[in-house]
Amino acid sequence: MSREELFRQLLDSPTLDLVKKQTMLTDLCKAMELSEGMTKFLGLLLNKGRICYLGQIEENYRRLADELSGILSAKIMSAVDLDDVQQQAIAASLEKQTGKQVAVSVEVDADLIGGLQAEIAGRLFDGCVKTQLKRIEESLTKG
Repeated sequence: MSREELFRQLLDSPTLDLVKKQTMLTDLCKAMELSEGMTKFLGLLLNKGRICYLGQIEENYRRLADELSGILSAKIMSAVDLDDVQQQAIAASLEKQTGKQVAVSVEVDADLIGGLQAEIAGRLFDGCVKTQLKRIEESLTKG
């Protein structure tokens, strides 16, 4: 278990006293040199029992900030690791298609067998071998 996960579990724990949680959070904010506003925001989440939603808040904040900046996030699933050149080529292709700047995150999923899946702006572009094999299987069983 990572230190971050352990810390999150401690802050979520109903058995740990709120004062101890507040002290731990304050110490962490000081160590990370977070702004006063961010420290107060995290303290508010802790006091209201909403610290468990911090991941969702961060995800939505990034999405909204990217929208305002004209940046699209693309999640790329690949059967194999992609090097930097391949990732840049994919980002350039997506930018050309969308007309916007694209921030690419890549994950490896060996179950895809080969090819890529790209999720961008809620749309899935599927060019993986696994899906193609499923389509072939379906057409053979129907036809």
